[in-house]
Amino acid sequence: MTKNNLSRNDIFAEIKNMIASTNNNVKVINIVGGAGSGKTTFAHELIMFLGDACTLSTDDYVIGNREFRRKNLEGNSPLKKYNTTALNENISAIKNLKANEFHLVPTYDDVTGEGVDAREYHKKVFPVKYIIVEGDFDFVKNPDLLIYFDVDDETRLHNRITRDLLKRKRHRRKIY
Repeated sequence: MTKNNLSRNDIFAEIKNMIASTNNNVKVINIVGGAGSGKTTFAHELIMFLGDACTLSTDDYVIGNREFRRKNLEGNSPLKKYNTTALNENISAIKNLKANEFHLVPTYDDVTGEGVDAREYHKKVFPVKYIIVEGDFDFVKNPDLLIYFDVDDETRLHNRITRDLLKRKRHRRKIY
């Protein structure tokens, strides 16, 4: 996009125009950026603009909880902590839903850091025109549009601390 100083609605309208010409009936928008860059907030605002949309987070597809990942996956490629196959299978299933059908997708537990894959905690996704996937890495096969957030480290750190204290229930620990 070459225009500067666009409002959020202008940006959302530009996104809608950019994907209108793709051949897919269900459009997949992939939003990628570092932790705390504003992807989730942007995705939820985009859903409000587009209407007939759902969002998936790559966090929903992490393997195990934080402790498991620290113990078993730390030091390996950060991509190994995600079940990318399941993410892409769920995108495909949602794209193929018929009227009155739904598909169950896992949800992320902010407190434990676990992608909860128990059916009773899944969210129902009904047929939509837009699937918005947001996360730290680009795992989506052939999205209609890839949006990359490039946010400075200081802003991201501030956003992460604020989010973790408010949403993820992480508090200061005493260090002796």
